[in-house]
Amino acid sequence: MTGNYEYLQKETIMIKVILKAMRVLEVISERGGEAVRLSELSQALGENPSTCAGIVRTLTNAGYLQKDPVRGYRLGVMSASLLHGDLYDAELLGMARVCMPELAAKEKLYLSLAVLRGKVRHSVLEVDARGAAVMQYSPNPNVFHSATGLMLAAHVSAPELDALMELYTLPRRFRSGEEFRQALYIIRAQGFCELARPGGVMAIAVPIPQEPVRASLGCMLRPEENRTPYEVLPILLDGAGQMARWPPENEQDMLT
Repeated sequence: MTGNYEYLQKETIMIKVILKAMRVLEVISERGGEAVRLSELSQALGENPSTCAGIVRTLTNAGYLQKDPVRGYRLGVMSASLLHGDLYDAELLGMARVCMPELAAKEKLYLSLAVLRGKVRHSVLEVDARGAAVMQYSPNPNVFHSATGLMLAAHVSAPELDALMELYTLPRRFRSGEEFRQALYIIRAQGFCELARPGGVMAIAVPIPQEPVRASLGCMLRPEENRTPYEVLPILLDGAGQMARWPPENEQDMLT
């Protein structure tokens, strides 16, 4: 009888901890991307700081939260599997979570990883040059107006491309659908895409080399960085290749 009581006690405590962890995620999600301090979480949960810190530490280690470089915590990349499970699979999330921050911080690049789902481009993860991750859950309004979107469009089937072209307007520089298809053919053949953006920003994207191609890695170069696309392209291609081989067979295969 005593054994059953102790088991029920432990089970009840575990359920309470899970509910508190879910509440932490809810509070941070409600902030719309703004970092939340531990003291704020403690107040929202009505828990002492040490209890709250233990929950936050566990969620951070599991990838559901990420430590903000300046203050507090944000949702981590693994939270996407809860919020958008139909868009992001665990393998892709694990790959992005480990590889992208390391690569971005090492090479001082703003990186993005995108997928095409339901005729819409979604950002799985965006990481700034410090390696700090910024989750993006809103869909892109036009697949054809981003370098990663064009790269993904270059790898869809002909019927899928026809459906995209019916849904989205073509970039102005293309005079016909046939000219646009030819441009996508070239993008696919050369293995990268360049796209000039306002303010002198250059966007570059490469495919994650898997069959079929299901994700694209991109970066943005601002004029003040004084780096050319051809300097950055080998870095992107190498990073995309290592992501395609995720998970690594041994530690030497990981980004360093």
